[in-house]
Amino acid sequence: MNELSYLNNSYSTEVFYKKIKVEDILNDYIDVDTFLECCKQCPNYDTRWSCPPYDFDVIDYWKNYKCLHVLGYKITFEEDVVSKIYDEEELNLFIKELFRKQMEFFYEKTKYLEEKYEGSVSLAWGKCYKCDECTRKQSKKCRYENDLRYSIESLGGNVDKLSKDLFNIELKWAQRGKLPQYYFNSIGLLTKEDETLTEDEF
Repeated sequence: MNELSYLNNSYSTEVFYKKIKVEDILNDYIDVDTFLECCKQCPNYDTRWSCPPYDFDVIDYWKNYKCLHVLGYKITFEEDVVSKIYDEEELNLFIKELFRKQMEFFYEKTKYLEEKYEGSVSLAWGKCYKCDECTRKQSKKCRYENDLRYSIESLGGNVDKLSKDLFNIELKWAQRGKLPQYYFNSIGLLTKEDETLTEDEF
Protein backbone atom coordinates (compact mmCIF):
# COMPACT_ATOMS: atom_id res chain seq x y z
CA MET A 1 0.00 0.00 0.00
CA ASN A 2 1.23 3.49 -0.80
CA GLU A 3 2.59 5.12 2.36
CA LEU A 4 0.62 8.27 1.53
CA SER A 5 -2.74 6.50 1.39
CA TYR A 6 -3.79 8.34 4.57
CA LEU A 7 -3.93 11.50 2.46
CA ASN A 8 -7.15 10.18 0.92
CA ASN A 9 -8.93 11.40 4.07
CA SER A 10 -7.04 14.65 4.42
CA TYR A 11 -8.95 16.98 2.10
CA SER A 12 -12.35 18.54 1.54
CA THR A 13 -14.08 19.49 -1.72
CA GLU A 14 -16.00 22.63 -2.67
CA VAL A 15 -17.97 23.08 -5.89
CA PHE A 16 -18.28 26.34 -7.86
CA TYR A 17 -20.52 27.19 -10.80
CA LYS A 18 -20.71 29.97 -13.36
CA LYS A 19 -22.43 30.34 -16.71
CA ILE A 20 -20.81 32.42 -19.43
CA LYS A 21 -21.86 33.14 -23.00
CA VAL A 22 -19.70 31.56 -25.70
CA GLU A 23 -19.29 34.95 -27.39
CA ASP A 24 -17.67 36.22 -24.18
CA ILE A 25 -15.49 33.11 -23.95
CA LEU A 26 -14.25 33.74 -27.49
CA ASN A 27 -13.60 37.43 -26.84
CA ASP A 28 -11.91 37.15 -23.44
CA TYR A 29 -10.47 33.68 -22.93
CA ILE A 30 -9.71 31.94 -26.23
CA ASP A 31 -6.28 32.26 -27.83
CA VAL A 32 -5.87 29.19 -30.03
CA ASP A 33 -2.41 30.00 -31.39
CA THR A 34 -0.87 30.74 -27.98
CA PHE A 35 -2.21 27.63 -26.27
CA LEU A 36 -1.48 25.43 -29.25
CA GLU A 37 2.18 26.35 -28.79
CA CYS A 38 1.88 25.39 -25.11
CA CYS A 39 0.32 22.06 -26.09
CA LYS A 40 3.22 21.37 -28.43
CA GLN A 41 5.53 21.25 -25.39
CA CYS A 42 3.43 18.47 -23.82
CA PRO A 43 4.10 14.76 -24.52
CA ASN A 44 0.37 14.27 -25.16
CA TYR A 45 0.46 16.53 -28.22
CA ASP A 46 -0.41 14.51 -31.33
CA THR A 47 -0.32 11.30 -29.27
CA ARG A 48 -3.81 11.35 -27.72
CA TRP A 49 -7.09 11.88 -29.54
CA SER A 50 -8.24 14.24 -26.78
CA CYS A 51 -5.34 16.59 -27.52
CA PRO A 52 -4.32 18.83 -30.45
CA PRO A 53 -3.80 19.05 -33.31
CA TYR A 54 -7.41 18.57 -34.38
CA ASP A 55 -8.93 18.00 -37.79
CA PHE A 56 -11.61 20.66 -37.17
CA ASP A 57 -11.64 24.41 -36.70
CA VAL A 58 -11.58 25.12 -32.95
CA ILE A 59 -13.35 28.49 -33.22
CA ASP A 60 -16.17 26.94 -35.22
CA TYR A 61 -16.46 24.25 -32.55
CA TRP A 62 -17.13 26.90 -29.90
CA LYS A 63 -19.57 28.74 -32.16
CA ASN A 64 -21.83 25.69 -32.34
CA TYR A 65 -22.99 26.54 -28.81
CA LYS A 66 -24.49 29.46 -26.93
CA CYS A 67 -23.32 29.04 -23.32
CA LEU A 68 -20.50 27.43 -21.36
CA HIS A 69 -21.36 26.19 -17.89
CA VAL A 70 -18.16 25.98 -15.84
CA LEU A 71 -18.08 23.60 -12.88
CA GLY A 72 -15.04 24.11 -10.65
CA TYR A 73 -13.98 21.61 -8.00
CA LYS A 74 -11.60 22.85 -5.29
CA ILE A 75 -9.78 20.15 -3.33
CA THR A 76 -8.36 21.74 -0.15
CA PHE A 77 -5.84 19.80 1.92
CA GLU A 78 -5.53 19.98 5.69
CA GLU A 79 -2.78 22.25 6.99
CA ASP A 80 -0.76 19.48 8.64
CA VAL A 81 -0.31 17.58 5.35
CA VAL A 82 0.43 20.72 3.33
CA SER A 83 3.34 21.60 5.64
CA LYS A 84 5.13 18.24 5.13
CA ILE A 85 7.68 17.24 2.50
CA TYR A 86 7.06 13.84 0.88
CA ASP A 87 8.98 11.43 -1.28
CA GLU A 88 8.36 12.88 -4.76
CA GLU A 89 7.74 9.52 -6.44
CA GLU A 90 5.17 8.48 -3.83
CA LEU A 91 3.55 11.91 -3.90
CA ASN A 92 3.25 11.79 -7.69
CA LEU A 93 1.56 8.38 -7.43
CA PHE A 94 -0.91 9.78 -4.90
CA ILE A 95 -1.69 12.79 -7.11
CA LYS A 96 -2.09 10.57 -10.18
CA GLU A 97 -4.58 8.35 -8.33
CA LEU A 98 -6.42 11.38 -6.92
CA PHE A 99 -6.79 12.84 -10.40
CA ARG A 100 -7.85 9.48 -11.85
CA LYS A 101 -10.68 9.22 -9.32
CA GLN A 102 -11.69 12.79 -10.06
CA MET A 103 -11.72 12.08 -13.79
CA GLU A 104 -14.06 9.12 -13.21
CA PHE A 105 -16.37 11.38 -11.18
CA PHE A 106 -16.24 14.07 -13.88
CA TYR A 107 -17.11 11.51 -16.56
CA GLU A 108 -20.24 10.37 -14.72
CA LYS A 109 -21.25 13.94 -13.91
CA THR A 110 -20.94 15.23 -17.46
CA LYS A 111 -22.55 12.12 -18.94
CA TYR A 112 -25.61 12.83 -16.79
CA LEU A 113 -25.67 16.51 -17.82
CA GLU A 114 -25.34 15.71 -21.52
CA GLU A 115 -28.30 13.34 -21.29
CA LYS A 116 -30.40 15.98 -19.52
CA TYR A 117 -29.59 18.94 -21.79
CA GLU A 118 -30.33 18.12 -25.42
CA GLY A 119 -27.62 19.03 -27.90
CA SER A 120 -25.05 19.73 -25.19
CA VAL A 121 -21.49 18.48 -25.06
CA SER A 122 -19.13 18.37 -22.10
CA LEU A 123 -15.59 19.66 -21.88
CA ALA A 124 -13.28 17.40 -19.93
CA TRP A 125 -10.52 18.29 -17.52
CA GLY A 126 -7.03 17.58 -18.85
CA LYS A 127 -6.16 14.65 -21.08
CA CYS A 128 -8.28 11.54 -21.60
CA TYR A 129 -7.52 8.83 -19.03
CA LYS A 130 -9.50 5.97 -20.54
CA CYS A 131 -6.54 4.17 -22.10
CA ASP A 132 -2.96 3.88 -20.87
CA GLU A 133 -1.81 3.78 -24.50
CA CYS A 134 -3.86 5.86 -26.92
CA THR A 135 -4.49 4.38 -30.38
CA ARG A 136 -3.50 7.69 -31.97
CA LYS A 137 0.14 6.63 -31.67
CA GLN A 138 -0.63 3.82 -34.13
CA SER A 139 -2.78 6.09 -36.33
CA LYS A 140 -5.84 4.03 -35.38
CA LYS A 141 -9.34 5.26 -34.49
CA CYS A 142 -10.19 6.02 -30.89
CA ARG A 143 -11.47 2.93 -29.04
CA TYR A 144 -14.09 5.07 -27.28
CA GLU A 145 -14.93 7.57 -29.98
CA ASN A 146 -18.41 8.27 -28.60
CA ASP A 147 -16.92 9.13 -25.21
CA LEU A 148 -14.12 11.34 -26.56
CA ARG A 149 -14.27 14.86 -25.12
CA TYR A 150 -11.90 17.82 -25.27
CA SER A 151 -10.73 20.10 -22.49
CA ILE A 152 -11.19 23.85 -22.31
CA GLU A 153 -7.44 24.44 -22.58
CA SER A 154 -7.02 22.08 -25.55
CA LEU A 155 -9.61 24.22 -27.37
CA GLY A 156 -7.54 27.34 -26.81
CA GLY A 157 -9.01 28.35 -23.45
CA ASN A 158 -7.05 30.19 -20.77
CA VAL A 159 -8.23 28.20 -17.73
CA ASP A 160 -5.99 30.11 -15.34
CA LYS A 161 -7.57 33.45 -16.29
CA LEU A 162 -11.02 31.84 -16.36
CA SER A 163 -10.59 30.51 -12.81
CA LYS A 164 -9.38 33.86 -11.52
CA ASP A 165 -12.10 35.90 -13.24
CA LEU A 166 -15.05 33.61 -12.54
CA PHE A 167 -14.16 32.28 -9.09
CA ASN A 168 -11.24 34.41 -7.84
CA ILE A 169 -9.18 31.22 -7.54
CA GLU A 170 -5.58 30.85 -8.70
CA LEU A 171 -4.40 27.48 -10.01
CA LYS A 172 -1.76 25.76 -7.86
CA TRP A 173 0.44 22.67 -8.26
CA ALA A 174 2.69 20.42 -6.20
CA GLN A 175 6.33 21.48 -6.00
CA ARG A 176 9.43 19.66 -4.76
CA GLY A 177 7.63 17.04 -2.72
CA LYS A 178 5.04 19.38 -1.22
CA LEU A 179 1.31 19.46 -1.81
CA PRO A 180 -0.25 22.82 -2.69
CA GLN A 181 -2.85 24.24 -0.33
CA TYR A 182 -5.44 23.16 -2.89
CA TYR A 183 -6.07 21.93 -6.42
CA PHE A 184 -8.72 23.54 -8.58
CA ASN A 185 -10.00 21.62 -11.58
CA SER A 186 -12.68 22.81 -14.01
CA ILE A 187 -14.95 20.96 -16.39
CA GLY A 188 -17.56 22.46 -18.68
CA LEU A 189 -20.86 21.88 -20.41
CA LEU A 190 -21.58 23.62 -23.71
CA THR A 191 -25.29 24.14 -24.37
CA LYS A 192 -27.18 25.43 -27.37
CA GLU A 193 -29.76 27.20 -25.20
CA ASP A 194 -29.37 29.82 -22.47
CA GLU A 195 -30.13 27.50 -19.58
CA THR A 196 -28.90 27.59 -15.98
CA LEU A 197 -27.88 24.49 -14.05
CA THR A 198 -29.56 23.91 -10.71
CA GLU A 199 -27.59 23.44 -7.50
CA ASP A 200 -28.39 19.73 -7.27
CA GLU A 201 -26.70 19.23 -10.68
CA PHE A 202 -23.31 20.43 -9.47
